[in-house]
Amino acid sequence: MEFKNFQKRLTPVLSLLIAISAAIFFISGVSYAANPAEKSPGAPFFYPAPRQKTSELFQKTDVEYPFTFVVYGDSREPAGYEKDVIIERIIKERPSFVVHTGDMVLYGEEHQWKIFDIFEGKIIDRGISFYPVLGNHEYHTREKSHPPDPDKRLKHYFNRFKYIREKRWYSFEYGNSLFIILDTNTDYSSESYQYKWLMKKLKGESPIFLFIIFHHPPYTKADMYKVNRSKSERFLAGIFESYKEKNLAKVDIVFSGHVHNYERYRYNGINYIVTGGGGAPQHSINRNPDDFYTGEGTSYHYCKITVSRTKATFEMIKLDEDTGKWVIADVFTISK
Repeated sequence: MEFKNFQKRLTPVLSLLIAISAAIFFISGVSYAANPAEKSPGAPFFYPAPRQKTSELFQKTDVEYPFTFVVYGDSREPAGYEKDVIIERIIKERPSFVVHTGDMVLYGEEHQWKIFDIFEGKIIDRGISFYPVLGNHEYHTREKSHPPDPDKRLKHYFNRFKYIREKRWYSFEYGNSLFIILDTNTDYSSESYQYKWLMKKLKGESPIFLFIIFHHPPYTKADMYKVNRSKSERFLAGIFESYKEKNLAKVDIVFSGHVHNYERYRYNGINYIVTGGGGAPQHSINRNPDDFYTGEGTSYHYCKITVSRTKATFEMIKLDEDTGKWVIADVFTISK
């Protein structure tokens, strides 16, 4: 069957859910992006950081190498067939686990999470571990981008992911790799609980590979950033990039989403990946000829990382919308 006819395969129920969500989105006027920062970098952002237990989710040592994991994000409604085929492709990859960079729903209400259950639920139902990151849309209501009572929305989030034990930020170890998940909607300034927890993790025993994932990108050239929200995340980037003088663990890749496209940058030895190609409407990028990735147009995609004992190979796997084929559009390797 030709790819352009794929959308006809969607069931009437799914098509109706997508149409309803799209209509609500445009009527409500909820913005695609988080409100831009008006405070100094690293200052308290939208929500105070609550106290939470600092223990890791788990530490898995009996790992067979190489193992693979997938990172992708921004799959919220309104989304069409691209979202569905990306999820089908991820399932075919059979990764050890998946990390979603946030914006799984349009806003944090139960009927939106039921749409998540239909789509991303396919990954979970296949027994593939799924680790979420809080995006700005998980906090949204129909009327407000950042309402003052986030716990009302987050209860639906935590109900889906009981294994993260109501943590907005958390970590886990898988073989030779440490994964640190942050919440950039919540205070990460130098006096916050989230910051202190992060510094404790970075000053601990150094893993072979260290991956950090949060929603808002420190570096982006997206048109949507009319006011540079990423100034706040540059505070985090500054921490990672000063690892030598601060005696911190070396970060290998920082993943983020929020911008609905793909970008790759490298600053002071750190790789920065923006992966927001999970199905939501795409944003345009002001790319330069000397960028690591210069592909134009839309980039519906996911990222696949293959980790051995001494190497981590990154691949951005992109959907060719004209042919329906999958292509490796970007690749690099980190050796230790």
